Amino acid sequence: IEHFRLPDRSSLTVGARSSVQMAFTGARREIALQQGKAYFDVVADAARPFVLNAGSHRVVSAATKLNVSYNQAKDQLEVAVIEGVVNVGGDRGGAVAPCRHRSTQVRYFHA
Repeated sequence: IEHFRLPDRSSLTVGARSSVQMAFTGARREIALQQGKAYFDVVADAARPFVLNAGSHRVVSAATKLNVSYNQAKDQLEVAVIEGVVNVGGDRGGAVAPCRHRSTQVRYFHA
């Protein structure tokens, strides 16, 4: 398990055998979870939503605490929202319709 303080003051905890890539600029906050599990404590930034990509799935949030698990082989995403609201959708031609979730756990599969 590794803990990171992100450039925007959000925090990220990455589980064993997990892989992430980060892209933080003045215009965007974006992370790609390539495999595994991660916990995010996202700091509010109205000008730059926090975007998490995992395979064909996209999770967008403002100020949120959430656990995310991604299985690359199955393109399966699990999102557990601890605090706040997220929008989840299939951004790269995936079949998942955008949704909003608060204090719940959901599982998405690529069709």
